Amino acid sequence: MAGFIAQTLIFLANSLKKPSLMMPFGYFGVATGFIADVYLFDTQFTFLTALGIFLTSGGLLSGFLIQKNAEQAPSPKNRE
Repeated sequence: MAGFIAQTLIFLANSLKKPSLMMPFGYFGVATGFIADVYLFDTQFTFLTALGIFLTSGGLLSGFLIQKNAEQAPSPKNRE
């Protein structure tokens, strides 16, 4: 039951705002999960699998950072 409630709340939060704004550390979790999987469970990945994980996480994180930077940038009228 707790899992259902947690999943429902995540769905509602992502409906209100973009997932990249709601869970910025979720993308970091992909990379740490990969590293934990390799060290804790001795899982073997190919280079292309690892490259895909890091490129996807990096792309999503960079989109989040670009959007945050655009929100904080002053408008041209206020630069005087």
